[in-house]
Amino acid sequence: MDRLELELRDAMRRREPPAGLRERIMGRVREERTEESQVVEFRPRRRMGIWSWRWAAAGAVAASLTVGTVVMKQRQNDVLAAQAAAAELEEALFFAGTKIHKARNAVWGRGEGGER
Repeated sequence: MDRLELELRDAMRRREPPAGLRERIMGRVREERTEESQVVEFRPRRRMGIWSWRWAAAGAVAASLTVGTVVMKQRQNDVLAAQAAAAELEEALFFAGTKIHKARNAVWGRGEGGER
């Protein structure tokens, strides 16, 4: 075994607790219980009035409307970007078709103007 395993085995070995440990722990528990029973702190809870709930509800509605508006604006931007890409593709295909048509006419012996 290597040194680390030996140290771990030594650290994990069962050892007997020191004498009087149980009495010391139980003494601390008793002290804490007596202190808790002597100190009573009462703080009344502040209740939210009806107006507070209304303000909270209004805030939630405003937040959801803001999020909805942002999402709709993003979708609108996406649609516009897609339309622009489609227009660019259509233009590129038109120019490519024109070039192919001219190349075909040049190969088959037709001039720019028409038939042979």
